Amino acid sequence: MAPLTVHEFDAAGNRIVVVDGRFSVGELPLESIFRHVAGLDYVARPDLFAVLASRGCVRASFWNRDGSRERVCGNALRCIGWLLARHSQPETVWTEHGEFTVGRDEGRAWVDFPVKAISAKSMGANQWLVDCGTPHAVWVVKNLDDHDIAARALERSVGAGAINVTIAANAPGGWKVRTFERGVGETGSCGTGAVAVFVALAQNGDRTSSAGFEFPSGHSLMTRRERDAIRLVGMVTHVASKRTGPSY
Repeated sequence: MAPLTVHEFDAAGNRIVVVDGRFSVGELPLESIFRHVAGLDYVARPDLFAVLASRGCVRASFWNRDGSRERVCGNALRCIGWLLARHSQPETVWTEHGEFTVGRDEGRAWVDFPVKAISAKSMGANQWLVDCGTPHAVWVVKNLDDHDIAARALERSVGAGAINVTIAANAPGGWKVRTFERGVGETGSCGTGAVAVFVALAQNGDRTSSAGFEFPSGHSLMTRRERDAIRLVGMVTHVASKRTGPSY
């Protein structure tokens, strides 16, 4: 089997590793590839790993830092768009949650979340459960820095029945957001978190066609409603690449 190419990205403060195994994976279990690359050295501690394989089409599988699986990662799909898209032509990527379209444009990368693949329901006053491939509990709060709220969000994101929790507060110029991801903890940004808040606000009657969400990293992720999808757009920086052999 040929060596794998491992790419490290900074996706608006979310550290993503994309393993390009499209031409070398063969029949090797993807779980084995993840375990191998998770033990490599990186510029910064990864939040999530994505492994690409090509079995008739490009497929992406996702693992959190702790080894738990995810069906979808918005920022990882944006990194894959940065990696695969050429000459502004979009690419199609299959995940456990279905088909996604990804692309890049002038240093920014995007992914389209099909509206038909997103579900949302109210869980009480200013709280929603939104599943866009990764489920999020979305809480709209007045103070994003409330320590009690942050502690409750962190508690919900760990242990049995863990779920991603995204808290959002309206602020001058847009929304400020924090996401506590199961298997990771609080992250610099979260793509599915931005999409989940956008959908929750729409459920609450907000008909804005686009919105920006600023995360603790200081970077913002933009969402806008397309015809049949919600497009997530933001900065992606390619940090480093390395080759790793088939000795595992």
